[in-house]
Amino acid sequence: MVGALGLLFLAGGTGPASAHTDLVSSFPLADDRVDELPHQLVLEFDEPMRMGVDGLVLRGPGGQPFPADVLAAGGGDVFVAVPDPLETSTAGRWTVEYSALSSDGHLASGSIEFWVGASGALMPSDDTAALLRSLALLLVLLAGGFALLLRSLQVAVPAP
Repeated sequence: MVGALGLLFLAGGTGPASAHTDLVSSFPLADDRVDELPHQLVLEFDEPMRMGVDGLVLRGPGGQPFPADVLAAGGGDVFVAVPDPLETSTAGRWTVEYSALSSDGHLASGSIEFWVGASGALMPSDDTAALLRSLALLLVLLAGGFALLLRSLQVAVPAP
């Protein structure tokens, strides 16, 4: 009997599965580009959320934390105030990291990224930066190989 209950537990037969809370939308949208840093961010979840003081971190370009205050969390929407930056360039990638409890006690956490800058500005992604680093390394290796090849050719040719 105990073995059968253990198998039932391992098979996941402990009760109905519960749904998890999901972020369904945001302002700015994930991976969106905006001309300037908005004064308010909005996270929209598929059910009501409770977000504490430490439940949200706004990171500016370079990953540095930036002050932001949760104004209200009503229904599934969480409103966040972003104060004017103080001597900080706002152009670049911004990340909103969130962690909140749903009404049924499930923890929802994640992050979204958006870009701030002129609408026509080229903003490199992490993939582009990684590609550029790889190309630079390849060029260094090719130059080193070419230098070794030239050196070996000088040794192999006897002087007249």
